[in-house]
Amino acid sequence: MINDFQKYIQYYRYPSDTTALFTTKNGRISYQYVRNILKRIGNRANVPRFHAHSARHWCATAFLKGFFGDSPMDIRMVQILLGHKSLKTTERYTHLSQEMVAEEVKKRLSKFFLNFKIINKKMNPLLHQVGPIGFEPTTFRLSAGCSNQAKLRPLFKVNE
Repeated sequence: MINDFQKYIQYYRYPSDTTALFTTKNGRISYQYVRNILKRIGNRANVPRFHAHSARHWCATAFLKGFFGDSPMDIRMVQILLGHKSLKTTERYTHLSQEMVAEEVKKRLSKFFLNFKIINKKMNPLLHQVGPIGFEPTTFRLSAGCSNQAKLRPLFKVNE
């Protein structure tokens, strides 16, 4: 990455301001210059109100969700990246819809339950006996008011 910056400085950067990384023929790039470039990019992408601050929001959400095949970044890491003191500020920068959260939960729970086998001798639709791989047989209550008990069994252990 450092080599890329060195090549950029050597071959592409205007020498109008040697203390700035990004320059124009007249000196360092101004906020207005960046804003105009982003506005043109937004118009081409059919996002007419796109600006630098919305790019910051988009990047925070992208890091948190894990766009482009990357794994999702922890929200604390996003907080540090954005330089926020409060996690609440970072939460305002990340835009997750209920649909996005529901889809992610569905995907993860599907993966989780692939490791489980439903075992129900009594065929009682209100009583689900579920056994995760690697658990020793034990009992648990379905809810505080439920008197029925279910037995946890490993998926590959054969008893009975």
